[in-house]
Amino acid sequence: MMSVTGKKRSFTLVELIAVVAIVTILVAMSFPSLRSALDYLQVSVFSESLRSFMGYLRERSVAEGEILVFSVDTQLNKCYASAQGQEYALRSLSIPDNIKLQPEPDNIMFYPDGRMDKFSLEVSGRRDTVFTLASDRSRTHVKINP
Repeated sequence: MMSVTGKKRSFTLVELIAVVAIVTILVAMSFPSLRSALDYLQVSVFSESLRSFMGYLRERSVAEGEILVFSVDTQLNKCYASAQGQEYALRSLSIPDNIKLQPEPDNIMFYPDGRMDKFSLEVSGRRDTVFTLASDRSRTHVKINP
């Protein structure tokens, strides 16, 4: 941009350093809330994936006419499903490193008539974000309670 006197106008080094410093301070101040939001999002997305996984198990149990068992392996960081009495996993779901699962009871059964065991599954993140998955009263659907 040209001024009236014919010289180019531009930002000085001091002005640029001031802008960079202000932006840096603003980013540093918002970082903790961004981390909390990210943790909440990760726990929320994983909870929804887990609910979908359990819905799949319910549908597969009905379709195949056999009892399926949902289990959590905290050492391998996996959830898996197997047919009752079988050792191999039909399907598995990896648990992210920053998420902890606490199922009650340890194994959840899905029956061919569409029912499932009464259960409560706590999904928690690093920053006090907790979602609870539980069977509904009829024990035919999974609810998520944030």
